[in-house]
Amino acid sequence: RQSEDGTYHELWIYNISDTTHDELEIRRDILAGTDIPINRTFSPDGTQKYTITTMGNAQLLQLTGLPN
Repeated sequence: RQSEDGTYHELWIYNISDTTHDELEIRRDILAGTDIPINRTFSPDGTQKYTITTMGNAQLLQLTGLPN
């Protein structure tokens, strides 16, 4: 979805299993398409960020500030 400033938002919803390794691998793969380092929740210039919400075995990762 495009925001008012011309950047985009993405919402990723995925099932997390019993192992933390799977969740970290999924997050690493999603963040590979951004400027956000794996050990941070925002890019070095502060324009891109993500938040994670967990509900049961579903995890929602919302990315904001993505360029076109």
